[in-house]
Amino acid sequence: MPTFNSDLPDEISEGSVPNETIVGRLRDETTVAEFVSAVGEAGIEGARIHVFTGPEGADIIGNLGTAVGRFFGPDRREPIELLQSGTTLIAVLGVDGSDQDRVATIITAAGAKVMRRFGRWTYS
Repeated sequence: MPTFNSDLPDEISEGSVPNETIVGRLRDETTVAEFVSAVGEAGIEGARIHVFTGPEGADIIGNLGTAVGRFFGPDRREPIELLQSGTTLIAVLGVDGSDQDRVATIITAAGAKVMRRFGRWTYS
């Protein structure tokens, strides 16, 4: 089962470094349930997925400060504005470097647009 908004895993907290993480946004035509089902069928555990939605998700990102900038980009205004406009953001945690291409392909096919990928030593 994925986590939502207030149930933040340790990987997404003040001062955290987004090692082995892929973040993205769901396409407008994809629901959270459809996304979770599709990635689950492809072998990605729900516990590795974190979903940010609506004003609650925007508040969480706003309160996390610069740490979230490492996940969704250098400026946290973008993810906050996306959430306030109804976009759902996702983070898939625990994706080691050798598995990032496969996981990125799976979440793209499941209805997410990959925004950023983070490896052990590099951030993009």
